[in-house]
Amino acid sequence: MLLDDGLRAKVSDFGIAKRSGNPSSAGPGAQKLSDTHTTGVGTTRYMAPERLRSDEYSFPCDVYSFGMLLWELTHDTVVFQDYNGVRLTRHLPARVQRGVRPPLALPPDLTAIGPLITACWAADPADRPTMPACADELLKIESSNTSGSLPATYSTSSNSTSSNSTSSNTANVAVGAMPPPPGGPS
Repeated sequence: MLLDDGLRAKVSDFGIAKRSGNPSSAGPGAQKLSDTHTTGVGTTRYMAPERLRSDEYSFPCDVYSFGMLLWELTHDTVVFQDYNGVRLTRHLPARVQRGVRPPLALPPDLTAIGPLITACWAADPADRPTMPACADELLKIESSNTSGSLPATYSTSSNSTSSNSTSSNTANVAVGAMPPPPGGPS
């Protein structure tokens, strides 16, 4: 997770990043998007069932991973944390392919995000929302919250004030990012 100057989170993984978009704009010899898929790389805890089966995959695979990330942010723990070593690499993939997902135990102020999480990790990639639809849903959840925003550690707002700077720093730690530089946004 990276944070921009407005403290908006950006999901990234530069270790396995591939070019996406119109290959003709990349010049001669550019690969088609279908030629840029990775094989045998990724983080098992976040891999969609189709990736674990080495099936064809596309952007819905990233939506599945985003659902796992949302689960972690709302549960304040690593997804499938009890799986390590051989259990992680050999047993978890088979369970995920059979439909096992981590249990949802959301605090009352985050129950509205539950349906989005479960939609993101649907077994069939065609049943998952698009990333723009996920963003729209998160904005709807935030605007419908009675306090006007998500809890401070999950806020998408860049309008931080000194009264919630501790919460903003907590959000930075929660996503594994560095705090803003001195004099930068707080």
